[in-house]
Amino acid sequence: MPNMYIRAGWPDGVVDELRTCFLQVQNIVSGRRVWDWLFSSVERAKLGNEFLTAWADGGIVRMWTSVRGGSAHRAVIDMARSLTLIDETKHRWLLAETGEMSDDDIALMNAANSADLVLTAVPRCVFWQGIPIEIDWDKHQSFWDYLRTLAIAAQRCKRIDASDFLKSNESDGDYHVKIKLRLIAMAHFPTDLADLIVSLSNGRQILDLPPESISVLKMVSKVAIRESV
Repeated sequence: MPNMYIRAGWPDGVVDELRTCFLQVQNIVSGRRVWDWLFSSVERAKLGNEFLTAWADGGIVRMWTSVRGGSAHRAVIDMARSLTLIDETKHRWLLAETGEMSDDDIALMNAANSADLVLTAVPRCVFWQGIPIEIDWDKHQSFWDYLRTLAIAAQRCKRIDASDFLKSNESDGDYHVKIKLRLIAMAHFPTDLADLIVSLSNGRQILDLPPESISVLKMVSKVAIRESV
């Protein structure tokens, strides 16, 4: 990892781990995965919609910080976690040791420690058992609305049906059924989570998770996320 990314006072073990993560993410194969899997269509557009051109202008770390902000070492840590090059424990450790642990991170980690399914509204992210589901939720608005509606209903021990989506498509009583089938067919949607979306009689559906296993978060300020009500 370039020395300009390293800050004085960091333990040698932290620096060594960051260098390893940097080598793993700052190569063209990992860069392409970040481009395809992690960047939204809006982010790719900001980078010119051409991976190789954007790559030639500084690699994936520069691309990440250009569209998401933050420090270069934070970009390396987050990309390494999202690509499963490090686990959640090491991700938390690196954030803490480099001073990158924000209120948002703490809220998310607390939620992830106590919930299997976590949704955050800003930015739109879905975590299943601590791992982000790599779907462009901004691009797939219907998927986001469906899963959020399903999760909130499950928190209240309720089921959903066509009436929950009348504003989405008033003429289609099977709208939620079709959206479910399209969502669970997505390549990165976990099959074990898909199995928990249970179809009942009369077109009703339920997410077969206890309320305490679900957390739906929203941004209430620029520095803190809190549970939706």
